[in-house]
Amino acid sequence: MPEEEKPAEQPPQIWGENWLEDFLTFKVMITPFLIKTIYLLGVAILILVGIYAMISGPNEARVIGLLVFTIGNLFWRVWCELAILFFRMHDLLRSIDNNTKR
Repeated sequence: MPEEEKPAEQPPQIWGENWLEDFLTFKVMITPFLIKTIYLLGVAILILVGIYAMISGPNEARVIGLLVFTIGNLFWRVWCELAILFFRMHDLLRSIDNNTKR
């Protein structure tokens, strides 16, 4: 007999029935979205600054531009991941709390 297929898990719904109440009582966090947006802007700026320094400057500026392009983006990514980590922990704790109430 073929195994029965399990229905695909639905992603958790961010907004509840009363989205305005969820927003005003801080049940839904909007900061992770903002951090992701700021991350993308920061990456674009670091890339542009790094390329500009590598193209237009003397040899020292080229090395600095390369460092900004590589190491700067790495540190920027780690910082943003650490910021997102706190919100992921909040979501997991909320999920655990919801599961233990059942």
